[in-house]
Amino acid sequence: MSGLTVGDALAGVCFRLGGGETVGVIGESGSGAHLLAPALLGLVPATGSVRFHGRDLTTVGDAGWSAIRGSGIAYVPAEPRGWLDPVRTVAEQVALALHAHQRTTRDKARRVATDLLAALGVPEPARAARAYPHELTTATAQCAAVAIAVANRPDVIVADDPTAALDVTSQGRLMDVVRGTGAALVLITRDLGVLAGHADRVVVLYGGRMVEGGTAEEVFYGPRMPYTLGLLGSVPRVDLPARRLPVVRTLHSRPLPTGHGPGDPLTGGCVFAARCPLAVRRCLDEAPALRHLGPSRVAACHFAERLDGVTARAVFG
Repeated sequence: MSGLTVGDALAGVCFRLGGGETVGVIGESGSGAHLLAPALLGLVPATGSVRFHGRDLTTVGDAGWSAIRGSGIAYVPAEPRGWLDPVRTVAEQVALALHAHQRTTRDKARRVATDLLAALGVPEPARAARAYPHELTTATAQCAAVAIAVANRPDVIVADDPTAALDVTSQGRLMDVVRGTGAALVLITRDLGVLAGHADRVVVLYGGRMVEGGTAEEVFYGPRMPYTLGLLGSVPRVDLPARRLPVVRTLHSRPLPTGHGPGDPLTGGCVFAARCPLAVRRCLDEAPALRHLGPSRVAACHFAERLDGVTARAVFG
């Protein structure tokens, strides 16, 4: 994927996704992260290049998408209650997903739904398969959405905050089921723990722009963008005494001399400049390019090289 752009809300997102690989996408509210899923599925107008098996998906028409969605690329929504069909049972919705791409029977679809719900740790999976969405708990509704997504064993799964309603044990089961399909996964989440445990590579979004990317180890242990530093530093650590816990105030806005906000078209500067303790005049006037710092490492910061080995406390105080 190269230069994926959705209007003014999301721009310049670039990453590659290999078979069976998990790319984690993280960003706070307003970062554009939750626009990425509909853009990858052709549900919102987008420009740039998204290549899937040699085809550029930004040029695929409705007929082409009908063949791709569900079997090629599947979707796990952030809010399953608003996405599930309220007048069909879970098993019926799994059956619809299967019928769209293969020949199957109602009994087989019911078995597939029950088996997937059981693998996801849903209590009384056969009963849950016969239930309507309004009869499900939030966690079970999330598992139902996952079951529908993986039923056709797609090549790619785009999951938007799929673990938000689940406890840690259920999160692990969900990730095991997804990995068991062999699908590549785009995991959009605000849970740093889930990313640390399951992502091979990480993409960081802020203000509708990609500001950092690399392997999970590179991003978590050596961030090269002040926003990423602050994001990681705001997570309390149980291995530090209270007086040494990271300072959560790090991401609060601070005024800048011009009075312009991040990404203001009058400045054309860095989207994080208004909140960045390292910001100088250049940051306000010149948006940093997303630069390669290594074979798999990119960052959009004028000072990226200087941040090697720097901690959040050193930057934010």
